[in-house]
Amino acid sequence: MTDLSTLMNRATANIGDSSPAVIDNDMVRAQQAQRARRRRLGAGGFGGLAVAAALALSLPFVGSGTPASAVELVDYAGAQPAGFTLDEVPEGWHLFVSDNSSLVLSPESDPRTFDPSSGVVGLEGRIDISVVAEEFLPTLDSRDLTIGGTAARAYDMLGEADTPSGVVGVFVPQSDGRYLSVQLPAELNWTDAEASEFIAGIDVDENATPTAG
Repeated sequence: MTDLSTLMNRATANIGDSSPAVIDNDMVRAQQAQRARRRRLGAGGFGGLAVAAALALSLPFVGSGTPASAVELVDYAGAQPAGFTLDEVPEGWHLFVSDNSSLVLSPESDPRTFDPSSGVVGLEGRIDISVVAEEFLPTLDSRDLTIGGTAARAYDMLGEADTPSGVVGVFVPQSDGRYLSVQLPAELNWTDAEASEFIAGIDVDENATPTAG
């Protein structure tokens, strides 16, 4: 992902010659780049840091997945996390950490652990699921994706040198005006259909609280 200081410098350089729209766009990109790498647990749980908003390009979804390489979905048999219910999870993945506003799924083979004293959860190579208010939706370009009959928005996140990282953020509107946010790493190798099946099996209940930034 583009270096945060570079994005901040880009946002503040030549302010006298830049339009407000350009400055605002670069500041948003810098803040989103910082958030996309980690989530911090504090007194308010995952809500201590806003959901990682997506930096978007109008590109195909995960797209390169094939039946041979994609991680298969299996029924979820563990305890349901607070605020959410899961129908399926990727095979070989488990519920890593959760609270009322967010949960993280991680491969069982991932050696990284969560240190409660640091409050930081690394999101690289993991699925990040949360609830966000409409005001925290990305303002950049998105593409349409249908999740269980509901029109959703998909954003392709950017990595090094502003190139696609393979991580896709999907935002699904809920009946109460909030959005279910799901970030899918490239390691899943999922097609639109596989991603949609997984997200359609995630329900947000009345106990879920939105993250805030």
